[in-house]
Amino acid sequence: MTQPHVSPGRQVYPACYRHPDVEMAVRSNRCGKPICADCAISASVGFQCIDCVRQAQSPGTQVRTGTGGWGRTRAGAGPMGIAPVTKILIGLNLLVFLLTLSAPDSTVLRYALVPAAVTEGGEWWRMLTSMFLHGSLLHIGFNMLALWVLGSQLEVAIGRWWYLAVFFVSGLAGSLLYVALAEPRAAAVGASGAIFGLFGAVGVLAWRRRNTPQGRSLWTNVAVLLVINVLFTFAVPGIAWQAHIGGLLAGAAFMAVYDMLRTRAAG
Repeated sequence: MTQPHVSPGRQVYPACYRHPDVEMAVRSNRCGKPICADCAISASVGFQCIDCVRQAQSPGTQVRTGTGGWGRTRAGAGPMGIAPVTKILIGLNLLVFLLTLSAPDSTVLRYALVPAAVTEGGEWWRMLTSMFLHGSLLHIGFNMLALWVLGSQLEVAIGRWWYLAVFFVSGLAGSLLYVALAEPRAAAVGASGAIFGLFGAVGVLAWRRRNTPQGRSLWTNVAVLLVINVLFTFAVPGIAWQAHIGGLLAGAAFMAVYDMLRTRAAG
């Protein structure tokens, strides 16, 4: 571990891992090592060090992550290209949507999120199945566009398994808040809770890297989109705002804890 360069009278930052005489506050987004401007290479979110970029050029190589787990050097490496998990999630949602087009309403309702069915009937699986149902072409279109824009960035930034955890934790948290606060017989469908969780996660990631130009730009874009979507949530009747807010809070909290653990583990 490199020792920080001490400058009296101001905050001390760790030294670059390749240039011990250069003090720098920026860390590699993947491994967490401190890097200077000469060693920082722009990534989807924040910056990566030279070693991480070199490792990423060899698809399939495993590296130790900041939190102690193992993951691929590039989340997008492989036959499916960039962000394979995001593509699978989008494909699964589209497949379910096509299957439900010819299904009777009673069949779709059997898998929708109905608070009374969960609390009184014990059908807890509805909290998961409802995440893959959509009520219209416009509904699934907006959700899948947001899933691709946010999900692909997050998957590349933190790896596919952590990304999957954010997606499902956020979606289930949104379902849970809906069950707790919505009308008992009001049915809800959609991946919006999970997608708002991605908003929260990417927002936290960008906020914690706001000292970099790319992090600052990403934070501005995400903040604007988030404000628009939150206003839309409460302005349009019939939207399950409980799922949106539950997912948003869960995604932000998950990413804050993840990023804190990774930074601490990186030293």
